[in-house]
Formats: sequence, structure tokens, C-alpha cells
Amino acid sequence: MNFTGVDDAAGAAAAVLGALAATGTMYLQWRSTRPAPALARTSSIGHRTEKLADGRAASKDFADNTASEAGSRRSVESQRERWLTPKRMAFPPLSGIAAGLIVVLLSAWLSGNGPPTVNIVSPRHGYAVSQQRGFQVVGRSHGLGNETLWLTDYDGYGYAVDSEATIAVDGTWKAADSQLGDPRQHLPFALTARVIIADVQCATKLQAALNSNQDYLTGLPGGCRAAGSVTVEVTSR
Repeated sequence: MNFTGVDDAAGAAAAVLGALAATGTMYLQWRSTRPAPALARTSSIGHRTEKLADGRAASKDFADNTASEAGSRRSVESQRERWLTPKRMAFPPLSGIAAGLIVVLLSAWLSGNGPPTVNIVSPRHGYAVSQQRGFQVVGRSHGLGNETLWLTDYDGYGYAVDSEATIAVDGTWKAADSQLGDPRQHLPFALTARVIIADVQCATKLQAALNSNQDYLTGLPGGCRAAGSVTVEVTSR
């Protein structure tokens, strides 16, 4: 039951991006909860409060002005803290939601823009089949677009074209495999069915081979990609 494409790679990339987003979120949360640097409590006027040359202290009016300015700065700092506190509390959950949405969107984008994927659901490897009746291969696909699926018999050297798969709207597909091997071949023998993803050029070549007396190809034409395979046992005529 081989898989084609990069679904696993897309999932891994999304996980990495999610980890980066989470790390960035944690850093931003840490930055947001750090205590704000204290405002300078010494005013420029306060810095000018120094002893007079003759050792006398500053006048009472100057001291009153300095105290008034310090009180104003404390009031500004208190208002700033009241303004920041609810925003600091709201930032962690909002940033977590944003990071989750980013991960979901990236994962969906990577999955939707990757190569098509195809897998075989049945039969299983080693399934016993009849040479005359043949068997049906059923699987699932995703992201094929305009490409089609074809079933072939692969003998290690080339491909015998069997049929084009029928693909449902939900991506489920099925294809028939008949005329298994050489009628004079001794039983039992193994037969490998291989699914091919075909673009228009490939599908044209496969259809031409199927319509001819010689449906065997020594190699896959351009635009063909092997997707998955299953090996069954032909145990009866």
C-alpha cells in the first residue's frame, strides 16, 4: 500500500512551522509580562537641586515645584500601568489563538498544494486470486486534478496495461485486473499490480497500448508516475 506525494512531508513542515509559531508566541508572552521599566523619578528640575555655593538649600518654592512634578510623574506611571495590565492579560490567549490559526492555515495550504497522493486499500499483499476471473483493485486518491489513474501488471522489466481506473468524486477509485499472466504458466505464481498516475500525454500512450494487440511497455512514457503496487498470488485457473 504505497503512498505517493508529500502528505507526510506537508504534515512535518506544518509541525515545524507550528513549533516556530509556538516558540515565537512564548517569547512574545514573556516580553509582554516583563515589568515595564520604571519611569525616572528624578526630574530634570530635581537634578538641578543641589547645594548652593554658599551651602544654603534651595528655596521652598523650588522644593514645592519639585514635589509637585514628582507627584505628576507618579500619577502618569499609575495610569500607564492601569492601561497596560488588561492588555497583558489578554495577550497570551489571543496570541495562542492566532498561532493555532496560522498552523491550521499553513497545514491546509501545504496539503492542498502538494503532489497528488494515491494508495491501495484492497486487495492485500498475498491475496489469492483466480487467473481467469482476475480481481479488482480499490483505493483512495487526493489532489489528482486533471490526471488519471491506470492499472498495470509489472513483471520487473515492463508494464502490461490493464485498464483505466474509475475515480469517484470523493477520490475513491477502482480498476479491474484481468488476463493474469500466461495461460500456460504454472500455478501458483505471484503477480504485481502497479498503479500509474498519468497526465494527458501519458494517458494517451497508455490508451494506445491498451488498444493495440501488444499492450506491453518496456518503460513508462513521459508524464507517467508509478504510485503504488500490490502483489497477489494467482492460485487457480
